[in-house]
Amino acid sequence: MIKVKKLSALVLIAALSIGAGKPAPVNSSAARNWTATVTETPEAYHIIGNPDAKVRLTEFVSYTCSHCAQFEKDSETSLTLGFVRSGKGSIEYRSVMRNNIDLAVSLMVQCGAPARFRGNHTAVLRTQSVWMRDPGPAEQS
Repeated sequence: MIKVKKLSALVLIAALSIGAGKPAPVNSSAARNWTATVTETPEAYHIIGNPDAKVRLTEFVSYTCSHCAQFEKDSETSLTLGFVRSGKGSIEYRSVMRNNIDLAVSLMVQCGAPARFRGNHTAVLRTQSVWMRDPGPAEQS
């Protein structure tokens, strides 16, 4: 069994809420912040933004990958503000299982209502350096 120290130290944040009612059209005169819209697909993937947007970026993420954590930090502003917020695009997140820790963390990130996904996802990746400090046995490699 793989031990992960400080896994209990993760603070999962509920940062988003699902918009009520039917999504407004992209061309709506009323501005809508699509970053607050989270949709779960039938395959249990999560889409942030306008689910009907013409452009959808699919991000394959491993929660134990340091490059994935860095990408979250580096791209969050430009993707969220320039791509998702306007409704022009959306991001679909799919978990990649490289090891047992990825499986456990992926399940944790998906806990709760779909609206919690974005906050959970961000919190886990932004605190990865804390909970992955002691990687444990060699089977995590």
